[in-house]
Amino acid sequence: MEISIDSQFERQLLPLAEAEQAMLAQSLISEGCREPLIVWKNAGKQTLVDGHNRFGICKKHGISYDVAFKEFSSREEVSDWIDRNQVGRRNVSPSDFKILSGRIYNRAKNSDGVRGGGLKKLGQVDRAFSTVREQVASDLGVSDGTIKRNAKRADLYDRLVAAGENEAAQATKELSDDGISKAHKVPFTEAAKLALQTKQAHVAQNSGQNEWYTPAEIIQAARNVMGTIDLDPASCEQANKTVGAACIYTAQDTGLDKEWAGRVWMNPPYAQPLVSQFAEKLCDSLNEKVVEAIVLVNNATETKWFATMAAKASAVCFPNGRVKFLDQNGNPGAPLQGQAVLYFGPFVRAFGKEFQRFGVCWNRQNFSREAK
Repeated sequence: MEISIDSQFERQLLPLAEAEQAMLAQSLISEGCREPLIVWKNAGKQTLVDGHNRFGICKKHGISYDVAFKEFSSREEVSDWIDRNQVGRRNVSPSDFKILSGRIYNRAKNSDGVRGGGLKKLGQVDRAFSTVREQVASDLGVSDGTIKRNAKRADLYDRLVAAGENEAAQATKELSDDGISKAHKVPFTEAAKLALQTKQAHVAQNSGQNEWYTPAEIIQAARNVMGTIDLDPASCEQANKTVGAACIYTAQDTGLDKEWAGRVWMNPPYAQPLVSQFAEKLCDSLNEKVVEAIVLVNNATETKWFATMAAKASAVCFPNGRVKFLDQNGNPGAPLQGQAVLYFGPFVRAFGKEFQRFGVCWNRQNFSREAK
């Protein structure tokens, strides 16, 4: 019997990034489909429950796959299993967790056993919601308040997806809690516009454009570790007044096609594909011409470019709170994501000593074993 796709179940799946989709396809083509697709047999149909991306790729490339059947008592139970299965994956991002956990609570509070369970008075309903929320929060290891906030975000996300407003739905992941509350108070079409406007502001603030400069105390700490800064490959004249690198490359004379050497400070553009290209360039230059480097980037631990740099880093500092970058007038502004400072070189003890005042530092060896 042919496997069928249920549009409601498919909409529940949080989409893969383009790079993730490409990596999955490459893995399936080279290694085959190693995990079975999860299928629900019901009402004479075989409905796909898990493995939609693998199923599509396998059909396109003629790759064989196995099927595992799982029993469910209702569509609601299927939906809950899909979301809880996604929450349980190791690579679930914090923003995706907000959507999934909020959705799990929304489904639970709207179940027949809660909303339709003979609770006539508002107080009874409120107490029932609170009990369900506490149970979901306990299951997922977060606070009751977190689940309550995530529920609003998930509700807006799912309504936008159902309306075909996929770009706006993705943008809700970047809205602040206040932004989500505002979006719930305006007409639905205005909520979509609000989410998109916020996304544009987020990209501008996290894109690594030269109008945002690294605070002097971080630059000084980097200089204390390396002794000097020979090159800043992603800079401008204004930024270099603080960095003081002997050589800089700007957006006009991009450093991606030039030689990197010496001791490098880098706060690369944070937008794709530039951040990946700068990360790859640095890693390729290490142990050849670049003898030391310190890099300030978003702590995007779920990305391939961050994992590539972290695998080669000698030490990493995760600052307490978000770094307050400076605008052209010296006014601070915190981006919407936390940062990480990665060190490449032999003097990890010096790095830990300088950067521990900014946050938690990690290194490959005990600091006491280092030469400096």
